[in-house]
Amino acid sequence: MTTYNPDLWATTMWRALKTYIDSIVDDDIYTVVLGYPTAKDLDQLLPLKKTIIHFDIEDAPERPLGLGDNYVDASYNDAPPPDGQMVEYWEAHYHEVLFDIGVWASAESGGVTSRLEARMLLTKLFTGTTAYEACMAVTDGVHIHHFSGGRNLTDASGDIPLWRMVDIALTVQVFSRTKVPPVEYIAGIVDVVQEPEIEIGGIPIEG
Repeated sequence: MTTYNPDLWATTMWRALKTYIDSIVDDDIYTVVLGYPTAKDLDQLLPLKKTIIHFDIEDAPERPLGLGDNYVDASYNDAPPPDGQMVEYWEAHYHEVLFDIGVWASAESGGVTSRLEARMLLTKLFTGTTAYEACMAVTDGVHIHHFSGGRNLTDASGDIPLWRMVDIALTVQVFSRTKVPPVEYIAGIVDVVQEPEIEIGGIPIEG
């Protein structure tokens, strides 16, 4: 079981989402494929005894959080120089990842009916407060943002007809952090010396 790790955002998001999907999907009925199934994959699986649901990343823009340096954590090393007296910072970033989802069914796996049942299953996985909370609980960091789409078409691989659903879109949100190179910091207390000649309204300021 994989949960989300902000230091390894892309790989753990992918695996954590698969963990969430597998926790609900019946693997006696469906085969969940990360990535678009290749012609070789289909040749090995045909005729489809199970309906395939594929997930592939279509876009993954990222942006910093807020203004400034976007530092969200720091670690200090107080050892003597040259190895010590350093501070390491972590920058935060926001990622909104768009997945393309598709359904592939054959007569053996249930045809048109199985395709529609797969769409209902996807709605259960990714729509509503219950789904959002369940995904966050299992993945520990992957937030479902938006789910929509689904267009039916009939296809074939060789002489085997396939009932497909395409253009299903899922958007999830994650936050990542990246460690930046360490920099020196000044240790100790700096004494502040007040200028003795300063006056306010003709009255000297005593140090």
